[in-house]
Amino acid sequence: MGQLQKAAGDIPLFIAIDQKGGLVTRLQSGATMSGNMALGAARCPEDTYEVAKAIGEELNTLGINVDLAPVVDVNINPDNPVIGIRSFGSDPQLVADMGIAYINGLHDAGILATVKHFPGHGDTDVDSHLGLPSVPHDLTRLKEVELKPFQQAFGQGVDMVMTAHVTFPAIDHTKQLPFLWNSELPRCFPLYRHLPFADHFVWYPQSSH
Repeated sequence: MGQLQKAAGDIPLFIAIDQKGGLVTRLQSGATMSGNMALGAARCPEDTYEVAKAIGEELNTLGINVDLAPVVDVNINPDNPVIGIRSFGSDPQLVADMGIAYINGLHDAGILATVKHFPGHGDTDVDSHLGLPSVPHDLTRLKEVELKPFQQAFGQGVDMVMTAHVTFPAIDHTKQLPFLWNSELPRCFPLYRHLPFADHFVWYPQSSH
């Protein structure tokens, strides 16, 4: 990675990994940390901060400067097959508090943080790896639940945002495209001003659209 950065010159490289703790631990060795649901159940932002800081310090040592975490989806649909234990919980404010603590922990370890899956993947019943989920709610409801953790994370200075491969038909009257591909939807979200990431460009549900 040092050689790559040298070749890039003054242009800083983003070296990213999806390292959340729990089941989402991409490194094959090193510390094992609690995942988001366990941290949310403990309801202790201080512990969440320490876990994120420890993860960040480990990544920093390896030359990784971006963590594709934390997940700040509000997991309120019991039939959701994909978010589950990656979420801090079903309470929007709890998720927001834990997300901010996680962001601060990564930042204090010198790591850029990425909130996801914007603008919310918690109230779906389809795995977006296999199909194209839909969130039926209008903008008022989204601001009260799904968007609340993202709004607070943006206010805290999170660095990046990963979008959801999800449609929002109640606020999209012209197309049935995932958020990233739809030029109309971002206009509904004035806080969408951060560097966007997508999970993947060639998943079957996305490539078929």
